[in-house]
Amino acid sequence: MKKKAFTITELMVVIFIIAILIAIIAPAIQLKINNAEIRDTIVVTIDN
Repeated sequence: MKKKAFTITELMVVIFIIAILIAIIAPAIQLKINNAEIRDTIVVTIDN
């Protein structure tokens, strides 16, 4: 029983770490997408 409970705890820790990583990485990806869109808009404006 102890080993099973420990495995569940480990699983919870892994999920928690993944959730933190997603929380950190997702805004960074969103920022890169937004910056790319802004750059495209600037390029189009300069071309015109």
